[in-house]
Amino acid sequence: YRIPNSTGYPHGLEYDIYYPNSCFGRVIYCTSETALIALSDRYPDIDFIFDQELINSLFCFDLMFQKQRKSVYYTDARNPLSDYDNIKILSNSIDFIKLHPSDDKSLYVDIGINFIDDFIDALSLGIVIMRASTVIFEAQISGCTVYCLATSAKEVYLLRYLYPTLSSLSVITITNINDLNNILMRKE
Repeated sequence: YRIPNSTGYPHGLEYDIYYPNSCFGRVIYCTSETALIALSDRYPDIDFIFDQELINSLFCFDLMFQKQRKSVYYTDARNPLSDYDNIKILSNSIDFIKLHPSDDKSLYVDIGINFIDDFIDALSLGIVIMRASTVIFEAQISGCTVYCLATSAKEVYLLRYLYPTLSSLSVITITNINDLNNILMRKE
């Protein structure tokens, strides 16, 4: 069933998967040209549009970066144990943890890292570390240095295939967490 003249606006990254009942909207705005191409191939009866100005208004933040950039590890809701393991390895080289809203601070207190609560303040520190997520996209188009963790086959799949927009970004992909630890230690 389709609602006539309906328009879909992104509230996060698009998934490059087939939905048997199609997507909501007769017209759907995409977060990138790459997403537009992928989704147009899957759903030829929907008008997909990429409008950079609209996407910037939805996802780009006008940040006042700190003079000395600091690193923030962003957790996500999908796999807190993976975040815990990564943060433990990076504990001497990252400056802050920004928790996903559904994450629990008590999971990480034994590591001894400072937390930052405000999303914009965290982005303003300038260095973002996270697994594939909309935050990677927001950080990159807002001018942050972005390290996207893809240290497992599942994370590589998310980055390169599930989220078409992320596959087109110029982020630094990290496939070995120890490599990131070395990079961050050299920056200090």
